[in-house]
Amino acid sequence: MTTLYTSKINIDKNNFAPRLGLAWQIRNGMVLRAGYGMFDAKTSNSTYYATRAENGVIQQTCNCNPATCPALSFPNLIFTPPGATPQAPFAGALTPRVTPFAPPALTQTTRGKSPDWVNPLVHEGEVAVEKALPGNMSVSAAYVFSRALRLPMFIDSNLQPATLAKGYDITNTAGATQSSFSTPFYGARIDPTGSILTGYSDVNSWYNSMALTFATQ
Repeated sequence: MTTLYTSKINIDKNNFAPRLGLAWQIRNGMVLRAGYGMFDAKTSNSTYYATRAENGVIQQTCNCNPATCPALSFPNLIFTPPGATPQAPFAGALTPRVTPFAPPALTQTTRGKSPDWVNPLVHEGEVAVEKALPGNMSVSAAYVFSRALRLPMFIDSNLQPATLAKGYDITNTAGATQSSFSTPFYGARIDPTGSILTGYSDVNSWYNSMALTFATQ
């Protein structure tokens, strides 16, 4: 699984972003305006860095605690650092020692992206009618929409399908249950490495609004 999500950085080459606009004088003192555009967002450099560096090969990350990594103890090191030999920072302090260490199963954390990762895309548009009023005043009403596609999400891909559910109660200040809900409980991994935090271009959203404006000079 780590090979699947860390071996390829997809190059998004079809970012077509046209803009359209029009204005029409319906009659004297009243104007219809409309506009539409497609906008491609950028993927942050940190996302690409995570795939290129924190992929379990260039940089390895392990999450350890006394239960999973009992051989480790402060202030010992798991590798020989560059530079001078580690020394105690002051008299009476412990001297760091290099402790041979092999990360246990299920403790490694890898970061990557889906092979079909693409940049986010947003469709934005507006239709407005403006009416001139006496005294250099005007009113307008506009419908504004935004349709976002392929927004990023990051999840742990190395999880077996949930077979259990965990229930929670929402209580008031007296401790009485007001409502309850349950969430899936994931108890096993697909690959014995550990967490594989993977980015997907799978989130979509809608935004719709009406804007009313009164203007005066």
